Amino acid sequence: MLKSITGGTSFVNGAGSGTQTDDSIWEIRTVPELSRIEAYDDNARVGTLSYDLTHNYEIRSDTTATCSTKTQGSSTGRGDITFHHINATGVRGVELGNLTFGNGTFESSDLGNFSDNLTTAKLTWYSQVPSDGAINCFLTNDNSTWEQVSSGITHAIQNQGLGVLRYRCAVNGTSSNSNPNDETTLYRVDLEVSQGNPENITIDLGQDGSVDFEWNGTLGPDNGTVSVNISNSTIQSYLANNCGNTTRTTCRIPIDISTQSSGILNYTGISMNLSFEGIRLLTVNLTNFAKDNTIMNISIRSDTSGIIQLGELDIRYIGEENITVFAYKADDLAINDTQVIQVRYSPFNVTFPYGLTTWEFILQNLTQYNVTPFGQVNDINETNSNYSTDSLNLSYPIFNITTTALIDPVRIVLSLNDTLNSCVNLTAANSLQRANEIILNETDQSIITGLNSSTVNATGIFMWGDFECGAVTQRFFIPTIKFKSYCQDCIFPTDINGLNWSVG
Repeated sequence: MLKSITGGTSFVNGAGSGTQTDDSIWEIRTVPELSRIEAYDDNARVGTLSYDLTHNYEIRSDTTATCSTKTQGSSTGRGDITFHHINATGVRGVELGNLTFGNGTFESSDLGNFSDNLTTAKLTWYSQVPSDGAINCFLTNDNSTWEQVSSGITHAIQNQGLGVLRYRCAVNGTSSNSNPNDETTLYRVDLEVSQGNPENITIDLGQDGSVDFEWNGTLGPDNGTVSVNISNSTIQSYLANNCGNTTRTTCRIPIDISTQSSGILNYTGISMNLSFEGIRLLTVNLTNFAKDNTIMNISIRSDTSGIIQLGELDIRYIGEENITVFAYKADDLAINDTQVIQVRYSPFNVTFPYGLTTWEFILQNLTQYNVTPFGQVNDINETNSNYSTDSLNLSYPIFNITTTALIDPVRIVLSLNDTLNSCVNLTAANSLQRANEIILNETDQSIITGLNSSTVNATGIFMWGDFECGAVTQRFFIPTIKFKSYCQDCIFPTDINGLNWSVG
């Protein structure tokens, strides 16, 4: 007779009488899909028993027999088999005693022969592991070198080569029967393998179906590293569409990585930089504050960790001095950094020859060379290779540049405000020697360096024009020239409105 594990209720019985014997084959089969156990007598199902898939069961049985004698030489007998626990789903370590399990190792047979090198494999196991138990699994493709793997994580096979694949799992039991249903148990093992290398990689940031990065080719061990750059506008667009109405401080951005062939991809160094469009202090008069205070405190706080980069600090300060910036962590003064900002003021002035308030080329013909602006005087008694002091004294540049900068010298740069016709050529030099000239265009070009308040000579700018076609139909040609001044050795990231000077 077979009995259930709970309640002791029989679900199938077998009996004999007189000289009758029962020599059939009895089987117990598990049916996980139906969460039940079925009993078979010579392959004929004779009973069922439901069981709980969330529990672990081990097959153990006790056999009992009774016999009694009746009158007239007859007798009766009975035999019972009770199955205490039934394990339908997993394996454990070696049984040390009644419901007490220690360690055990389970190794698969050869799982297949592979014609190409195995590059990756993913072993996934399903288990129950108490706090004092453990399960460790390994892979091999030569039955000799075993590489430990993590469940559900694609593993790059280090021992490259052809062969067969096996897995081995070491189950460490608790050696205690205090709670056998919580013993270390290995239920199921799944294995996925891949051969070759990934090809044609695409990345979709935000899972919107639009490819944001594409790399065509085969990515192998010899390719090195492929750098992936996704524009900040793509990230900002996702944040605007998906994170604007949330009250959370964290917004997750999904990234889909796809390949057209199997292989392994390792991704590292993922970073994201977000820039604020500008933070302005509109309600603080910094000028009055600076007059009354020698220290200006700026506090930056964040509820989460991260990197905040401050750049292009725009301080409108007319003067020349060094400003010390001391940054420190609010709750730990020992974490600090000190930087010195050297502020330089580079004022300059542009004047014309005596009697002029503007400048211009006066053209006589449509084709002319070495035309000088009206009012500029070049001493014609000197040659290009020999300029004496007299020649400088007798010459007058069209632009004379002066500065009142006191500490560091000033650099003067020139550029054109508009694009000229290709047959017009304008050149400028800071001396009578045209060999040192620059051809003017819309890009800033340095023409005077080392200019300071004590400079007497070499501050003039001489101009020449070459006209080789009929592009200039007017008699007076007045292009617009932009002048800019920079501290000689300063870093000047952007133009500040008000320091540019244009003429024309």
